[in-house]
Amino acid sequence: MPETDTPPPLPVPRRGATMRLSQRELSRISCSVVVFIIFVLGFLAYRAMWGFKANHDLLIAKENLHAIHKAFYSYAQDWDQRLPPADRWTEQITGFLSSSGQPGGPTASLHGPGDGKSVSYVYNDLAAGQSVDPSEKHTIDPARLILLIERPGAEPNAHVTIPPQGNPEAEKALLKELAFPHGSDDTENAATVVMYANGSQRVLTRRDFK
Repeated sequence: MPETDTPPPLPVPRRGATMRLSQRELSRISCSVVVFIIFVLGFLAYRAMWGFKANHDLLIAKENLHAIHKAFYSYAQDWDQRLPPADRWTEQITGFLSSSGQPGGPTASLHGPGDGKSVSYVYNDLAAGQSVDPSEKHTIDPARLILLIERPGAEPNAHVTIPPQGNPEAEKALLKELAFPHGSDDTENAATVVMYANGSQRVLTRRDFK
């Protein structure tokens, strides 16, 4: 019977055998890890700071709009309970703006901070001449009638026509007129504030129109 050659046994790896890196390679890896961690922490800090600024700017916008609405109401008391004309609305309410606690005087409420550019306010043509008397029957529901929107760099007395809200077509028309000046580095979550004729406010993002 022919003899068969038995293959030699496989070498057993030595216990504890590991790949050794040079000191220079270890230093490079350590530096890369540190740089990556610093980058991540810096990015997170930047986003947190930007988010804080956006929220702070929104708070100022709400305070400004509240002050402006009070001025509209005070104006209306002298003008048969009616809101001012669109082509002169800024100058008509300026004398009714309060300066209490407002750096920069009464007209400071007509401007607010945004992302890189001062934000002003734009009046809705359809609000002109509307009554603020709650006992009067309104042709347009004040809860659906936009009074002011934000717009970076808007001129005094700026005005546009925005239909009463409550249907998809009106919302599309509103979206066309809106800028989103707060947190604009995040397109979907960038925000703006709108104010209705009844004084209520709403913070909107582009996601609200999808």
